[in-house]
Amino acid sequence: MRKEFTMTKEQCEKLLDACKPVTYMVFGGIEPRSQQENANAAWAALGLELGFDAMSVRPVAGKGMEVFTAEVVQHVEGQLIETYKDYKITVAPAHQREYRFNFCHPDYDGPGDKRCGFATTVQGCREQIDELE
Repeated sequence: MRKEFTMTKEQCEKLLDACKPVTYMVFGGIEPRSQQENANAAWAALGLELGFDAMSVRPVAGKGMEVFTAEVVQHVEGQLIETYKDYKITVAPAHQREYRFNFCHPDYDGPGDKRCGFATTVQGCREQIDELE
């Protein structure tokens, strides 16, 4: 099912930043991701946060660049979204759905260990992880 979505100003800025040229020097024959790969990754992350298929995005004429339509996708509970600094970020269980995403370090020791938490966005998980590191 196709649905209309509206990005926040911050989400739009993040997508635009991902499309900027990447200045780099090649050491050891490893090049960074291209602008297209960065843009695709940014759309994929936004799709995970808002619940749409990033490859199905279409602009909406006359509504500005922050408004688009895309196919709705339901993410599976416990689905791995990404690994960030050794932390696994996953889709939250249904009973925690107001938070949408969990993060946990593989060395988590249970209650009292702050290396596990939740947030409403993937970026929110990353920010909490950054504070822990």
